[in-house]
Amino acid sequence: MCSSHGSLKLFLPILVFSWVTGCKQDLKNSTNSAVEVLFEKSKGENIDPKTRLEYLNTALGKISEKDFDSLALAILYNKSYGHYLLGQLDSSHYVDVQTLKRAIQLDNTFYIARAARDIGIYYDNKQVYDSAFFYHNVSKNHFLYVKDSNQVGRRLLRLGIIQKNKNDFFGAKETLVEALQFLGGEDAKYIASVQNELGTVNRKLSNHEDAINYFQKAIATTSSDDDKVAYKNNLATAYIDVKDYTSSMDILEKLLSDSEPSQNAVRYARILHNYTYAKWKNGSVDVEKGFSEALKIRKNHKDYRGQISSYTDIADFFLEKEPTMALRYLDTAITLSRKLQIPQGELDALSLQIKLNPQEIKYKSRYITLSDSIYGQELRVKTQFAKLKYDDHQEKEHIAQLEKDAIERRAYVAEQKNQKIILLSLSGMLLIGGISLFLVLKQKQKNKTLQEVYNTERRISKKIHDELANTIYGVMASVQYSPDLKKELLLDNLDVIYHKTRDISHETADVKTNNFNEELKKLISFFQTPEVTITIKGMKEDLWENITDSKKIAIHRALNELLVNMKKHSGSTLVVLDFERQQKVMRISYKDNGVGFQKGRKRGLGLENTENRIRGIGGTFIFDSEPEKGMKATILFHV
Repeated sequence: MCSSHGSLKLFLPILVFSWVTGCKQDLKNSTNSAVEVLFEKSKGENIDPKTRLEYLNTALGKISEKDFDSLALAILYNKSYGHYLLGQLDSSHYVDVQTLKRAIQLDNTFYIARAARDIGIYYDNKQVYDSAFFYHNVSKNHFLYVKDSNQVGRRLLRLGIIQKNKNDFFGAKETLVEALQFLGGEDAKYIASVQNELGTVNRKLSNHEDAINYFQKAIATTSSDDDKVAYKNNLATAYIDVKDYTSSMDILEKLLSDSEPSQNAVRYARILHNYTYAKWKNGSVDVEKGFSEALKIRKNHKDYRGQISSYTDIADFFLEKEPTMALRYLDTAITLSRKLQIPQGELDALSLQIKLNPQEIKYKSRYITLSDSIYGQELRVKTQFAKLKYDDHQEKEHIAQLEKDAIERRAYVAEQKNQKIILLSLSGMLLIGGISLFLVLKQKQKNKTLQEVYNTERRISKKIHDELANTIYGVMASVQYSPDLKKELLLDNLDVIYHKTRDISHETADVKTNNFNEELKKLISFFQTPEVTITIKGMKEDLWENITDSKKIAIHRALNELLVNMKKHSGSTLVVLDFERQQKVMRISYKDNGVGFQKGRKRGLGLENTENRIRGIGGTFIFDSEPEKGMKATILFHV
């Protein structure tokens, strides 16, 4: 008696622990399903950004800290995009930073690359170029790791533009040329942009022939009318550099005739100013009106950089004939350059002031001080960019060396192991050969049996068409041409059809195994209705690699049986199919939220067929269900 009581005391805690653990697992599974449903709803094409964001926030609220996984990371990343659609750029940036931190914790290269890219673009727009350069570089390296060449090329384009804006023209040229190596034919817009930037960089380096060549390539590459206008304007300025004013004016005059100030006033003013400047340099003196009109437009639209250019060039025009007016324009250009912290603009104006007053020491002093400051700043920027690139190169070399060392160590260990295996294999070769032959023959026989089953199913499909269809047609004819047909006779005929149907397997259609993922999606789509949502997880491109056709067919039939059972009996509204391949074992999990049924109840023909099919390929079928708790099934087999 005491012994029985002690056994009960020992068993009871184990039972309670098992029950609590099972409840926790069911709760976790239920939470995951709710999160997946909310995430899918947020992707709807016809929902507004605010509703989309509400779905995503609700989904994130259901995920605990310890359960934060790649699905939660995807939801967090999409939340950033939701804020972006609403124009909440700072909120979008905050979420991007959180996404990057989470992605690093989960070692998720995909989202590290994307979050770092979006952070880089944010700092680009804020003109915080050192931070933008850092994050674009991080993004580029991770896109390189996942072999996304197009994104690598686009990030290199951004890096090159930042270097150009910081006057690191040699570094920018090197980066932009590298970008072209990664951009493909479908990236014509970005290729044209790289070519345009290379034109600008070469122009700054006084490589005028290369600049003209790259601008012409950009014009030929792009399909965007707006981009063509910008690139043609740049080409015209390159012609001004080489004093080919006629070619420049031809281009700009055509652009002016095709442009309307109301469409893009700032761009129109830029073209008008360049045209007037080329016209003046070509010998015309009737240019004041053009300069003044361009300046007026730039003032009205607060184009401050354009105003600096206008003030400086107009001062250059008045330099000899009206020095006092020229000096007034130069003072305005210098004041605006200092306000906007554009030292190059001030430097250009100072060089003209020195021409006007060569004896004025304060202009020369300021010019030398500013030149030294600009040079020092450019040198610091170049050093910073060079260090980032050097560190990046060193890290790649370090990783490559570690990989090389690891390969060499594995090779050495493998060589030692192989020597031992060879010595042991000599003594057991005959035994191993015999066992191997036996297993091969056994597997061939199993495959042959499975193929015969498949062929039988095809014959049954033909039998349905040839026999069952004829019987149905006979009943239809009786109903049509025998108005007095008795109800009992009709029921008897229908009963015959019913029993014939039960005798013929309903799993008969051909299964295409070449593109098996698409075949499974097609199967699943037949059961996806407005009332039933089917969620698929883990269906990767290489999921079915090296898996035999016979096993694919068996899995197709088994999943069809489960889904038919769901549709006919369960009343489910949500089904989750999870495919997971780990080394040499494939695991397929099925779960629905249907009515379930009592344990111990005899299974129907469909579920028995499912279990038999899985056993036929050497696999295991695990089934579990309770009333009102849905059904769970797991399929395991060796790949």
